[in-house]
Amino acid sequence: MKVGDLVQWTNAESRYAKWFYSQLGVIESINNGHCRVKWCFPVKYYDSWTTSSDFGLSNFSKPNEPGQQSHEEEQQTEEDSTAVITKLDSSCSFSA
Repeated sequence: MKVGDLVQWTNAESRYAKWFYSQLGVIESINNGHCRVKWCFPVKYYDSWTTSSDFGLSNFSKPNEPGQQSHEEEQQTEEDSTAVITKLDSSCSFSA
């Protein structure tokens, strides 16, 4: 992962998962295995809303990385990701 990448919180075991799991953001900086992420949409954390957070890189993955999928599923995932990225483009900047 690098600065400018679109990432998704995927660590379901984290104590922060109830707030951040599946949230999308853009990496703003990386330092010693940690990163600052600007959330594409504000995230409710306790009684307030946050637009950026600092967490370990291991909590994130790139949402457009295909897993063990068939070619048809992979193609559909790529089309779905492109549609989501197009919708997010107006509220969240990132490099493709």
